[in-house]
Amino acid sequence: MENIISVNNVNKKLNGKRVISGVNLNVKKGDIYGLVGKNGAGKTTLMRLILSMLSVDSGTIDIPSRIITEKKIGALIENPAFYPYLTVKENLNYYRILKSIPDKSCVDEIIESVGLKDAYNKKFKQLSLGMKQRLGIGLTLLGNPELLILDEPINGLDPEGIMEMRELFLNKNKTEGITILISSHILTELSQVSNRFGFIDNGVLIKEVTKEQIENETSEQAIIKVDDVEKAIIILKENGINNEIKEGNEILIESKDKSISNINQLMCNNGICVYELKRNIVSLEEYFLELLKEGDK
Repeated sequence: MENIISVNNVNKKLNGKRVISGVNLNVKKGDIYGLVGKNGAGKTTLMRLILSMLSVDSGTIDIPSRIITEKKIGALIENPAFYPYLTVKENLNYYRILKSIPDKSCVDEIIESVGLKDAYNKKFKQLSLGMKQRLGIGLTLLGNPELLILDEPINGLDPEGIMEMRELFLNKNKTEGITILISSHILTELSQVSNRFGFIDNGVLIKEVTKEQIENETSEQAIIKVDDVEKAIIILKENGINNEIKEGNEILIESKDKSISNINQLMCNNGICVYELKRNIVSLEEYFLELLKEGDK
C-alpha cells in the first residue's frame, strides 16, 4: 500500500529543547491513523512539521507531490482563523474563493455534512465552541482533500457532536478513500475510528501498530470471578495457566490454548463457583499505559 506520509528519522528542537527525536512514521493510503500521546508528547509539533508549518532540523518528511501541488490536504491544527462578523456560509465561501474552487454548491454541502445547517446565517462570533469546531472541520473538507490532518478535532463537541463527527470521518474514509491522520485525548474515540496507531512519548515514537495487532495481543486474556480466589489460583497454576489477581475476587488469566469453556469446566470440576467468565477487552488507554510502563523499565 502506498505511503501518503513518510516521516524518516525526523528531529526537531524548540527553544533549545528536543521535542521530536528520531521519529519514523508511515501513514498508508486509506488509513485512519490515530496518533496517541499525553499532552506535550509532541503530537501537535509532529503534525506542524508534516504540514511544513515548522521546518525539520534533520530527517525528511515525504508526501506525494501531486497531493501538495493540487492542494489536496485539509488540516485542523488548534483554532482555525475565521472572521467574527461573517456568517458560517460567508466564512466558508471566503475560503472557497481563496482556494480557487469554482463550485459554489460545495459550501452548502459541507455546512450540512458538519451539522451546521441551522446555523447557516449565524455570525462566527455568535457560535458556540462546538459549532466553531464543526466549522473548522468543515473548512478541512473544502476542495475534496485526499489527506486530512486533524489535531484534537472533537474538542468542545458534546456527545452527539462527537458521534456525528465520528460517522463523518468514517464515511469520508470509506466512500471517498480519504486518508486521515488524527489525534485526540479521548482515546475511546480514536479506537473506534482508527485502523492504525502511533504511540508517541516525550517526542519519541515508541510503537506503530495496527488495530488488529492490538486485538491479537490482548485477546488471549480472560477475567474470571470466583468464590474462592486462593483455591482457584492454585488450580490454575497446577494446570499451567498464568494468572494474577485483578481486584477483589477477579482473576486475570492467560487463556491462550485454553478456551473459555475449558477454564469454566476446570473450576467446576474442582468445586469452585464461577460467578463470571469473560474475555478481557483491553482499552486503548490501558494498552498505551502498558507501553509507557515498559518504556520506564
